Amino acid sequence: MGDFMRFRRMITPVFIQVVFWLGLLGNLVASIVLISRGGVSVLGGFLLLLFGSLMVRVYCELIILLFRIYDSLKNIERKGSGSVA
Repeated sequence: MGDFMRFRRMITPVFIQVVFWLGLLGNLVASIVLISRGGVSVLGGFLLLLFGSLMVRVYCELIILLFRIYDSLKNIERKGSGSVA
C-alpha cells in the first residue's frame, strides 16, 4: 500500500486493459449498428470492425509500451546504482 500511495506502483497498465476491452465492446456495437443499416454501411461496418479493433489494440499497446520502457529504465537504474563511475 505504501508504494501505491507514493506513486511507485503503477495502476495505469491494469486500467489500460479495461480501456482495451471497453474499446473493443464499443467498436463491436458501432460495427453492428452500421451493418444493420444496410446498403453501403455494411461495408463500412465490416471495415470498422476490422480496422477499429486493430486501432484500439495499437493505441493500448503504445500506452503499455511507455510503462514497459519505464520499468526497463528502473531496472537499469537499480543495476547501475551499485557501481562507482
